[in-house]
Amino acid sequence: MSARRRLYWRPHQVSLAELLFLAVAALALLAVVELWLVGRPQPDHLLRMRAATLTRDAQQVIKAHRLAHGPPLEPAVDPMGTGLIGTYSTPVTSTPGVLSAKQTATNPNYAGVVVRDLVAAGVKPGDVVAVGVSGSFPGLNIAVFAACKVMRLDCLVIASATGSQWGANHPDLLWIDMERLLVDAGVFTLRSRAASYGGLRDRAIGLGAEGHRLLDRGIARNGLDYIESESIEAAVDARMARYAEWAGGRPIAAYVNVGGGTASVGSTLGKKMYQPGLNLRPPGQPVPVPAVMDRFARQGVPVLHFTNINVIARKAGLPVAPTEAQVPGEGQLFVRVRYNRWLAAGAALLLFGLIVAVVRTEWGHRLFGRFGGKPPPEQMV
Repeated sequence: MSARRRLYWRPHQVSLAELLFLAVAALALLAVVELWLVGRPQPDHLLRMRAATLTRDAQQVIKAHRLAHGPPLEPAVDPMGTGLIGTYSTPVTSTPGVLSAKQTATNPNYAGVVVRDLVAAGVKPGDVVAVGVSGSFPGLNIAVFAACKVMRLDCLVIASATGSQWGANHPDLLWIDMERLLVDAGVFTLRSRAASYGGLRDRAIGLGAEGHRLLDRGIARNGLDYIESESIEAAVDARMARYAEWAGGRPIAAYVNVGGGTASVGSTLGKKMYQPGLNLRPPGQPVPVPAVMDRFARQGVPVLHFTNINVIARKAGLPVAPTEAQVPGEGQLFVRVRYNRWLAAGAALLLFGLIVAVVRTEWGHRLFGRFGGKPPPEQMV
């Protein structure tokens, strides 16, 4: 044997008390890490917050008008009392609609999604943005207008006068009427420059003479340029020509579609060929029916496609069909919550040290020996 002797320890068997101690320590450290999360503002947090706040203010204008002049609110379908949920059927109702999607779109924080996607599309203050809206999602229309205002964009808007079920489908309070109310109240200066009937083939086929008469009155009382076309292709051509004329030679930085207006998205299949939200390039195949959205996309213009509203909301961390009023600026869309990396690393090191102390040294035996622990580590030579 060498003249130099080495001293080492043979670890003792770990007792139940020691195992319980380590388990409790691990759970306690985990709880500390979970409770001490760090909130980091999302990029463009202030713009998103301002847009959400402006959206809420605009909603209050529409709500106040309905409370004063009608039509009355319907708490059963509008539990948050926004004034932006319509009714099941009227002479100007274009297509079936999903109530939960309409309710989701009244969340003022949806404006943060619009800002996020416009920024991701590379849109800058002063840029020209083309917008296509209908009466199907008045809450989301307001969110788009709010985002355009806080980002200081020059937005060129064309509307469809009809709205689907639960949208802006009251004959005396169409979306184009809401726009005018918001301008009169000083909330926005932005409103549509032209409007079509919307609905089937962009001509409201199936509504009948009364529906067409009510739409004519709505377009006339709001002083809008009426787009009348004999075909979908002609409707798309008319919109593209107006956008180009209004842009005055300036490039269009993005196209924003809200809902499923036929002239804007084409057929149902065409609408599904584009993903909900931001599309930086078109699908591989052209849409089967001409559409403004597809025309812009194939010119290299980013497209914001706001359809499948609940899907977009879930991905953004927004509630679907909320029943309580939403506070502007709340949620992960505005502040991203993350673990404190330094705290997590410190907790891991502390737990590792405790394990070593209990298993590899006499510390665990001295502390827990009286609870029936095994003999202490045996000194070996």
